[in-house]
Amino acid sequence: MLKKENRLLEKTRFEKNWSTPFFVLKTAKNRTGVSRFAFQVSKKTEKNAVLRNRIKRQIRSCIEKQIGEIKTGTDFLFIIKKEAIRKETSRICEEVYGLLKKQNLLE
Repeated sequence: MLKKENRLLEKTRFEKNWSTPFFVLKTAKNRTGVSRFAFQVSKKTEKNAVLRNRIKRQIRSCIEKQIGEIKTGTDFLFIIKKEAIRKETSRICEEVYGLLKKQNLLE
């Protein structure tokens, strides 16, 4: 589980959007000095709550592994697509890491 300081709880206006086959990533600068993360899976994407929670746990675990490498002072919102449901964690982590690296969001 992410530390409380790394959870994005309030409403934020996001500035940039990137899309992959598995999710849409929205980012915005913040003034807290730490990176914060939120994960969203709608009922339209997956009706089964167990699977919605599973994919959020998978992406959260990827972020926890890379938290030291991610640039600080940024809010991240991951909007998960249907294609990510039932995928292996390693495949999802590759996608997350690849996008963060490609968009220079890693230190």
